[in-house]
Order: sequence, then C-alpha cells, then structure tokens
Amino acid sequence: MTTKGMVIDIRSDSSLYVTIGQKTFYIDDSTSEAIMDWWPTDCALNKRRREKQMNIDYNTLPNPMLANPLERYVDCGIEPGSFMMAVLTNNHEEANLRADPDNKKDLDKIFKWVHANLPPESIGSKANVMKWQRERREDDEENRLGRPLTTWEKREFDDRA
Repeated sequence: MTTKGMVIDIRSDSSLYVTIGQKTFYIDDSTSEAIMDWWPTDCALNKRRREKQMNIDYNTLPNPMLANPLERYVDCGIEPGSFMMAVLTNNHEEANLRADPDNKKDLDKIFKWVHANLPPESIGSKANVMKWQRERREDDEENRLGRPLTTWEKREFDDRA
C-alpha cells in the first residue's frame, strides 16, 4: 500500500515495513520482543551482490516471512532478529526458544535451507556472523563516504560489534 509517498508493507498482524524516502523501518512484535529497526532502503551491497552474482533464491525458504530479514543480513549485515541470529550462529536450542509457532514447526527445514543457501562464511558461529555484519557495514560506510575507512573508523565498527 502506498500513501503520501510512503510504502507500507504489512506482513502479519504483528509485523510491518514502512519505506519513507531512502529509509526502511521495520516493526515486529511477533515474538513479544518489540523489535524496531531501520536501514538505508538500498544499501551498497545490493549492487555488490548483483556484481558477484550471489544468486540466493529466498522464495524457497520454508517460511517466506524470513526472506526480507535474511536478504538484508546477507546484503547489508543488518541483524535479522533474535530467532534468525540463533539459526545463523547454529544455536538450535536458542532458535527453538525464539521461534514463533510457524518457524518452530519448520525449524529443521530452516536450518537446512540456511546451510544450503547462504555463503558459508556468513553462518555457523557468532564470530562468523559478527565478521560478516562488520564487513558489510564497513563497505556501506565506504560507499556512502566515497573513500576507504581510516583505521580509526574501522576500530569504531569493531567497538560497536
């Protein structure tokens, strides 16, 4: 739905995306965590992904609601929520605790899909996931600035991770 220049994408009775100009906002209370986040509508890595031909078919996910958060994670390093972070870090116990009823019934399929489709360096451990996120945020910032980050600026990203 588009109204007054805003694109409102209602995904369920407890989650939605709102795009206003160059920012996309995400509001989700499906797991009673009251998640609110925003990111640039078209992060720099969308172009890089196309250039590297990282062809991930998100339409084959067991739960299509996970497509946008996973795509933002792969492209931009944006955290996809506590359930998917548990899946990405291969923490089955935490994923089971964080899963909503739909994801809980498809938990094994979701883990299999992630391991079969996402770049191996982006999953498997907390260290891998944090490195993937940091590299993507650094790339986006370099693209925004039009220059490489200084050593000092890179340390700031490390401190935030």
